[in-house]
Amino acid sequence: MNEIITIVFTLMIVLIIALTSSIFYLRIIESDRTNLIIFFGGVLALILFFLPFFDPLKMRGYLAGILMQTSTPSLYGVLMIFLAGNIGIYGVHVFLSSVNIMRGDRYKDKVISSGQFSKRRHPIFAGFHIVGLAYNALMGSITGIIITSILAVLFYWDVTRLENQVYKHKFGKTYEAYKRAVPKKIYSFDIILAVGVLYVAWIIGMLGIYLS
Repeated sequence: MNEIITIVFTLMIVLIIALTSSIFYLRIIESDRTNLIIFFGGVLALILFFLPFFDPLKMRGYLAGILMQTSTPSLYGVLMIFLAGNIGIYGVHVFLSSVNIMRGDRYKDKVISSGQFSKRRHPIFAGFHIVGLAYNALMGSITGIIITSILAVLFYWDVTRLENQVYKHKFGKTYEAYKRAVPKKIYSFDIILAVGVLYVAWIIGMLGIYLS
């Protein structure tokens, strides 16, 4: 059984690397394959959802271990479910409300500055970071936390590249005015607070579990 779990986990990591590389490659070459990028992103999200269950580094006493019946609930694990669960709900709100604004073609050639976009210029990635971090924190997946953190860095680099190479030329002074009005790229104060609390709580829980 352990060998099967190891094989599945390894395959998941390979697919995560392949899908992430494909997504960023298509974005860098500015390929008009939005549907393909969305498909790859959906598959990537699905793999990341199941990853904690196969993670050999998952923390005992957390939700993934409890559901897999490999460990019993711990105080840290139970507290993390409530903390990360509530913060994760906020992340879902940020993500979905941003996607709803972008839905359709009415904003295709416009700078969006309403709703979540009035607080940070790239709220979808802010929501992704919170949701991914909260989910892996309550599941107790160390590998998931690491992957989410790496993806967050890559997304930050990607939006910086897009702003400098695409939006600046596409929208000109309109986008420059938007940047002045909304100076935060992704991490506004509420996002920093949510992400910071999750990282600190996760580190405390990890130390508590492994030192006990």
